[in-house]
Amino acid sequence: MSIENSIRNRIKNEIKDKEEMLDFYTKKNEKCRQSKDTEFLRTAIEKNNKYIEDIKIDLEKLNNNLENEQEIDKEKSDILLRSQVIVDNKEKKEKIKHKKKTSDDIKKEKTYQTLRKQRRTENWDKKKYGRYYNKFCDNVGKLPKNIENNLTNMPNNKGYIYRGIYFFGKNLPEENEPVIMFEKVYNKFYINKFYPGKTELYCKKNGKVTFVSEKPHKKKFIQPADWPEIKYAKKAKFKNYSSSNSYKNNRKPRRNKNGNETSSTNNRFNKKRILKSWNK
Repeated sequence: MSIENSIRNRIKNEIKDKEEMLDFYTKKNEKCRQSKDTEFLRTAIEKNNKYIEDIKIDLEKLNNNLENEQEIDKEKSDILLRSQVIVDNKEKKEKIKHKKKTSDDIKKEKTYQTLRKQRRTENWDKKKYGRYYNKFCDNVGKLPKNIENNLTNMPNNKGYIYRGIYFFGKNLPEENEPVIMFEKVYNKFYINKFYPGKTELYCKKNGKVTFVSEKPHKKKFIQPADWPEIKYAKKAKFKNYSSSNSYKNNRKPRRNKNGNETSSTNNRFNKKRILKSWNK
């Protein structure tokens, strides 16, 4: 709809309102005249007549405005000017808001954002550890017995993932070995190997282990200065017995309470000793 049509519609609506007011006051005067003649009614009739005269004047002006296009154009120009003033005021307010910020303001914003991030991380850490601890307490009693028995014999760098919780072995960890975690998902058995900088995933099914995927770590682990010393499990030492230095030739014979050698140690050597004693 154009501005001219909207102006004409507004004038027509005003004319309707004025005509309704005129009918109202004329009917009111007729009722007053029908009743008894009193001073109160005379004053009321005089007031109504004044309202009727004012309404008739307004109606004449409105009818003239409808027929006269010059006045419509004036009103149109006034509306355009008002709208332009409103737009200008909005643009000025936006310019004031989006002024070029000085270096000091930029520094203040950076410090505020960094402090805000620190506060959010601290608050989340407080909530996070509480949630994880409650989850751990809820699922510790539900751990299967076979997993508990295996954890008692496992080193600390191996364990199980059960309901999203990592359970590690109770023995000392093995040196220069990755962290290996076993996880059962439905009918599949997964093996997670955590190396520095990457994780490898394997799947074991029907006795066969197959490689699934490899994911690099996004964040690098930086060892802190106050990192405690880790005690590792001792490696088992196996004696290497050669053929020249066999166990049978070097073992000590068993002796009785009297100091005599028993026949169970080595029957071959005992027979030789008995024969020597008879020959003497």
